[in-house]
Amino acid sequence: HKASRCQYARFDNEYKDFGVISSIESEDPLLFGCFEAEEGDGYAFTVVNLYDLYREKGASLSFTLDGDYEVSAWIRGEKVELTPTDGKYSLELECAEGVFVVLE
Repeated sequence: HKASRCQYARFDNEYKDFGVISSIESEDPLLFGCFEAEEGDGYAFTVVNLYDLYREKGASLSFTLDGDYEVSAWIRGEKVELTPTDGKYSLELECAEGVFVVLE
């Protein structure tokens, strides 16, 4: 049997109304969840490596934002400040890893 890159879910740009992220670049299957603060201008999103667990494959992505934000990510239980390179933020996700990104 031939394993697909993402055998349990197949989505293609289903959510398009989270205007804070202006672009995402990745060749890997990713799952995003997007959140807006009830008050103020805070935003957050989760991103999860969606490769089949048996492949034990990492995923990488870069993204750009529409606006100027302080960006931090919760990676393996640690808060990490992200800084852009040429306007792009980058993340590396281990097999089945998820990261919570906060934009303030």
